[in-house]
Amino acid sequence: MTRKVIKGKRIAILGMARSGKALAVLMKKLGSEVFLSEIRNNMELERDKQFLEASGIRCELGAHSDELLRADFIAVSPGIPLDIDILTRARSRGIPIFSEMEVASWFCNAPIIAVTGSNGKTTTTTLIGKMLADAGLACNVGGNIGIPFASFVDGTNPSGHVVLEVSSFQLEGIEGFRPKIAMILNFTPDHLDRYSTIEDYRIAKARIYENMGEGDYLILNADDPESSKFMPRPEVKILFFTNQANEKADAYVRSGNLMLKT
Repeated sequence: MTRKVIKGKRIAILGMARSGKALAVLMKKLGSEVFLSEIRNNMELERDKQFLEASGIRCELGAHSDELLRADFIAVSPGIPLDIDILTRARSRGIPIFSEMEVASWFCNAPIIAVTGSNGKTTTTTLIGKMLADAGLACNVGGNIGIPFASFVDGTNPSGHVVLEVSSFQLEGIEGFRPKIAMILNFTPDHLDRYSTIEDYRIAKARIYENMGEGDYLILNADDPESSKFMPRPEVKILFFTNQANEKADAYVRSGNLMLKT
């Protein structure tokens, strides 16, 4: 979507944690009618509610009411399962449901470097951001690292970069999210309280590259046997890294030095 299309839309947001609040503020700024719903209720949330309502953002605490079903689309915070009753009902009425990350990506003007995996996401995301900054390149670091994408996306520009830590939960709710570079660091059984099978978890992770195409890069771990099961479309360039002296990889270690093929 564009700023022009989003203006005047009724947007419902589930979850009043950092990402939900950041998206609500962004959508209000872009001219939408925003309704934010949070199932919890406590004094801190009451303070947040008062602040948001003073900014013209309607809120509810303690329930997800049928007011959500009046929305043109619903944006969901990462920790909320997509199969809860209100979302099942919304889906049956044809109301689109997206993740906060998906909605924020509509307004991103910079190329995105997206990092996922079962382990090491935060460290790798932080390191990439530090490398870009040390090279004198403009960048924003955020996502599941604790800095909502929606909190800074409106200030991005084509000469900068966005580095995002991306969880499988966030990827469940994407439609057009397209990184320029995606990384799957590793894959091990995790979140099986949320996913029925390990294959469902893999499918969620694989969504990181489902919209990638010509000129995009997928980086995989040559030391992880599960990497061979991630297969993007042919036009996506695949690069491999290893922490071993495996010169068949595109990035490897030799005598304590990081070597890159060019």
